[in-house]
Amino acid sequence: MLFSQHLVNFAIGQMVSVEHLINNGVNLFMSTFEKLCAQSVESMGKWWLAPAAYLYKLGVTFRHRLFDWGVLRSETFPVPVICIGNITVGGVVEACTVEAGGDLVVSGGVQGDNQAVIRAQRNIFAKFIENSCVYVKDSLHADCLINCDVYCDGEVEVRSGRMTVIGGTLRAARSVSAGTVGSRAECRTEVFLGGQPCADFECHILHQEIGQLEKDLEKTERQPDSPAKLSSMSKMRMQLMINRKKLAQLDKERELAAGEQEEAEKPPLRLACSTVYPGTVLGINGVTHQFDRRYSPCTADLADGEIRLQ
Repeated sequence: MLFSQHLVNFAIGQMVSVEHLINNGVNLFMSTFEKLCAQSVESMGKWWLAPAAYLYKLGVTFRHRLFDWGVLRSETFPVPVICIGNITVGGVVEACTVEAGGDLVVSGGVQGDNQAVIRAQRNIFAKFIENSCVYVKDSLHADCLINCDVYCDGEVEVRSGRMTVIGGTLRAARSVSAGTVGSRAECRTEVFLGGQPCADFECHILHQEIGQLEKDLEKTERQPDSPAKLSSMSKMRMQLMINRKKLAQLDKERELAAGEQEEAEKPPLRLACSTVYPGTVLGINGVTHQFDRRYSPCTADLADGEIRLQ
């Protein structure tokens, strides 16, 4: 009775569409059974939950079928999605920009199509990441990385599922641990350890924006004089000044961080993997080594200015 009364009142009071009515009804149905399940745990024990769990499963399955049938539709946004806290995605992220102020968890993986930009101020956990640009302040954990451009200020671990890193460029401030790096087809895969990858990424983006603004400003200056031209040039000059100040500030922060890293105890810079294939390039603090044969297993670090393979 509680479910029916709420559903009828909502339909009459709001005059919503059938699509929204079904969506809210299913959500209310699911939330009601969640409360019943919680109450049953306290009063009657877990074995009494079987009927409620079965009904809850039916509700979830029915809601999924509504999406499959097109009655309910998922929402898409034409702008980047930015969250000040943690983000958890139950499905797949496709060709979009997602930025989390905390951790980013993508249980279904990321299919970037060379357009996705995934950023997190803490950690990233994903089943797989393909053809994406990844920016993470702490650590990156994934089942596989394929043709990705990765900037990580912590550790990169690819130690579950397929445990594979193929193609792209992976930059990590500390260490990289994976099952397989490269491929039998000798796909070029680059791994660079040390430095400040995230700061390098931000500098790279700012340099690109400044270069594009300078080109647009030069192009606009050649146009005939008009109020629209003056307004556009004023905005571009302002943005150009802001970006240059950001770049100068970022350069100072990088210098300070580099000085602090020299004084502090340096973390071990190491590549550890079960197999590394030819075509893989490893760089540690500016020293590079290109693998010309298969190593299995492989541990690489820097000793006396040279990359040591074990």
